[in-house]
Amino acid sequence: MAPKALLNQLIVLAFGIPLAYLLAWATSIHLAGIFAVLITSSSAAVVLPIFVSQNRENEPGIATLLAQVALADLICIVALPLVLGGHKASRVIEGSTLVAGAGVLVFLYYFLVRKTGWAERVHTYSKEHRLGLELRVSLIFLLSLAALAQHFGISVMVAGFVIGLALAANGISHRLDHQLFAVSEGLFSPFFFVWLGAEIDVSHAFKDKHLLILTLGLTAATLIAHAATVLTRQPLLISLSASAQLGVPVAAVTIGQADGIITATQSGAIMLAALLTIAVTVISNTFIPRVVLN
Repeated sequence: MAPKALLNQLIVLAFGIPLAYLLAWATSIHLAGIFAVLITSSSAAVVLPIFVSQNRENEPGIATLLAQVALADLICIVALPLVLGGHKASRVIEGSTLVAGAGVLVFLYYFLVRKTGWAERVHTYSKEHRLGLELRVSLIFLLSLAALAQHFGISVMVAGFVIGLALAANGISHRLDHQLFAVSEGLFSPFFFVWLGAEIDVSHAFKDKHLLILTLGLTAATLIAHAATVLTRQPLLISLSASAQLGVPVAAVTIGQADGIITATQSGAIMLAALLTIAVTVISNTFIPRVVLN
């Protein structure tokens, strides 16, 4: 599963990078590095819930897809600050290294408390007294790493991904899993996307020829790059399901606008392209059971 997922992502990169430079030339928007990251990225936050809700995450083809999406998410989240940072690349690398190192320490913490039996005792005490101690500790780690990431100008999603890996590697209780889901989906995600929606106007994409080309070009290039994984005999509809984008485009426009690299109008075009890829993923998923599995 993992080797094929890696091979698939390498194919996406091999097709996506040339398409990014072609798009930069066609639009006269010289952001080829950013386009390459956007085109080759995927969104675990979109793709995983679709298949997990259908209890299909353990099917061979779907399991490979989910591994590829997670890998793409990780690569692009780390690569994005580098292409946005430019002259600050060394600082970005330093920050990413520190966040990763802090993630290793978090992993060791959870490993030790499980080995010594403290994790079970804390879980029992927290459940009996309804304190949510595991959630509180996890949020402290998350916010601390997010602050470290922000200090070095990298996306807080890197911090979230690192904490998630540390938790998953040590096993996570159903109670903590449900609590984290509730906090994420009930508070952080709605708050962030309401703020983002108020900041970005996708209608700008229809007011300028170059921006419309950017929207359609990003969408088409993303679909083509991901569809290329049919070379490994992966069904086309499953390949297209990996094209959904959300977290990386959001991080790109948020950081890019703050640093003056991406304009507000370009941000609207990028986010509209991301929404189109999500639509393609949803439509592809509806046909996968009939076309691929039957």
